[in-house]
Amino acid sequence: MPANSGSDESAAVDVTRERISAVVAALAVVGTGRIGWLHFVSEPLHEPRRERIDARYAPLLPFLRGGEIGYVSDRAPASRPETASAAHRLYFQAQYALAPLVLRPNDDRAPLVVVNLDDPAHAGDVLKTHDLTLVAQPAPGVAVARPR
Repeated sequence: MPANSGSDESAAVDVTRERISAVVAALAVVGTGRIGWLHFVSEPLHEPRRERIDARYAPLLPFLRGGEIGYVSDRAPASRPETASAAHRLYFQAQYALAPLVLRPNDDRAPLVVVNLDDPAHAGDVLKTHDLTLVAQPAPGVAVARPR
């Protein structure tokens, strides 16, 4: 038997279930603190506040019936949704807020058409271009129209 085998055992750290639990608990506390810091302190200081999507489109709901509804905009979405742009943002936000209604992009012949404007000054041009009649414009930038 080696002479220093007893000293090796006393120098080794006792890895017990309690010590492992303490290390895991300490790491969990550090992680929770980090998440709290990022969510409650760092993000509010460095991220711009985003407008609530539902508030923009809620005034349209009383004028819309179930089913599929046309969608036009002064910034029409392209055929490839992978490309991020302001036009896609407007369309996807409207679709999200008005669900379960289905918005069909660039469909100006549906019985009802949501007109979603990035610039409310373009309302007349969009209605004229798509040959639509205004049904209601309950809020700036959004309207409901129908084909002439």
